[in-house]
Amino acid sequence: LQQGEAVKPEGVYQTHQQQLQVIRETFVKEYENKRKIVFVIDKASRWNSFESVWRAAKKDENSLVSVIVVPYYYRRFDGTVLEEHYERDLLPEYVETLDYQKCDLSKFHQDVIFINSPYDEYNYFSTIHPNFYSSKLVQYTEKLTYIPWFIITELTREDERGWQSMKHFVTMPGVVNADKVIVQSEQMR
Repeated sequence: LQQGEAVKPEGVYQTHQQQLQVIRETFVKEYENKRKIVFVIDKASRWNSFESVWRAAKKDENSLVSVIVVPYYYRRFDGTVLEEHYERDLLPEYVETLDYQKCDLSKFHQDVIFINSPYDEYNYFSTIHPNFYSSKLVQYTEKLTYIPWFIITELTREDERGWQSMKHFVTMPGVVNADKVIVQSEQMR
């Protein structure tokens, strides 16, 4: 509005419509046309399993990359939660993170979501926030991708004990729900 001059409502409306169009175009250019990639992590000590993939995604100017640190909870054998741990401040300073309480992934469909906690509610000792179980995340993405945070001994065909223990890894919800699982070697694949 200009002081001292008569204001015509249709002029103000037209100016606002033009500004709104610029905002829409900028949104499409800066957000809608980019790949949306989210990394969901619970323990800061596991960041190294994501680091190289995250760095590659950040270099891609056609991608919007987010990191969400979610709390994890130790629990008793009966499933009762003992205590919450939230390690957002323990990630390296150069990693920008989002507040998990303000992230409703159901409202924004993600192209890729990376996880490294495959257990959902099936770990007897700990769990993550239920809103970030793989069974929920798979609904909000085109490609749920599981990257294990650990490296295990390479298996051979004769390693009966190794094959038996492998059952406890490959049947977890994060592996079953994932569209893609990244493993440490071709032999492990």
